[in-house]
Amino acid sequence: MTIQFGERLEPVAVHRGGRRGPWLHARIDDPATLSEEQVAELASWLVEIGVDPEVSLPGSVLVSYDQAGAYTVHVARRAYPADLKTAPKWLRAPVPEPP
Repeated sequence: MTIQFGERLEPVAVHRGGRRGPWLHARIDDPATLSEEQVAELASWLVEIGVDPEVSLPGSVLVSYDQAGAYTVHVARRAYPADLKTAPKWLRAPVPEPP
């Protein structure tokens, strides 16, 4: 699967004391497996949220959210706050695969 959605099943990390968070929204392990159109949309969105254009197609992209509903994009060992409403539509929610 090219994009893995968390579906609110488990946190990305468990902190000391058993506190959970942040939660996984979506993970793309290898953006090169996306379609050309998706790669262009993803690169554009990453630049829009402040990612250096030189890192426009990173090794992986992880989108997490916290208990307050704030989203963060993790790229190239850095974290960027993001508004999920501006993300490409296909990254906002899982799209059912055709039968």
